[in-house]
Amino acid sequence: MSSHEFDQESWSQQSVFWQLGNIGSEVGRALNAKRRSLRGSHAQCVLS
Repeated sequence: MSSHEFDQESWSQQSVFWQLGNIGSEVGRALNAKRRSLRGSHAQCVLS
C-alpha cells in the first residue's frame, strides 16, 4: 500500500463534486488492482 500525504486545507478548498470524483477514482483504482491480484492468484492455481 502506498503512502500519501493528506493536505486538509487543499481538500477543503475543493468542491464536494471534485472531492467525490477524486474518491471515486481511487476506489476504481483499488478495485482494478484487486481484480488483477485475483486473476494472478487464479492463474497460479490453475498452473500448479
